[in-house]
Amino acid sequence: VNTHTQHLADMRKCDLMLDPWPHCGGLGVLEATFMGVPTVTMYGTQCAGRLAASALKAIGRRELVAYSQEDYVGRAVYMASHPEVLGLMRSTLRSELVNSPVVKDYHLAVESRYKEFWRKYCENS
Repeated sequence: VNTHTQHLADMRKCDLMLDPWPHCGGLGVLEATFMGVPTVTMYGTQCAGRLAASALKAIGRRELVAYSQEDYVGRAVYMASHPEVLGLMRSTLRSELVNSPVVKDYHLAVESRYKEFWRKYCENS
């Protein structure tokens, strides 16, 4: 039986992940990032295809986000061909994610927006 802990440990064996398209990996990309595994993704045309790109951009890793199929292949080939870049990225990805708006104080930001929506609703009622 493969537990979630084993799943995360197995992810660390990867040098680079390639996000599926047109529907991105979502949670899998966040888990890979948490485990220090860079993931190349392509900015999709629908919400389901933009989650990974949005998260990677929010942590400051725009270089992992492609905007065309050619760009996706180019970024993947570049990353795979530069192990020194991958190594440096692997050493910082987890802290970048944990200290980003994707994770840090997320609940406070959501709560703040709910309060704002409620306040506006009450003012207009």
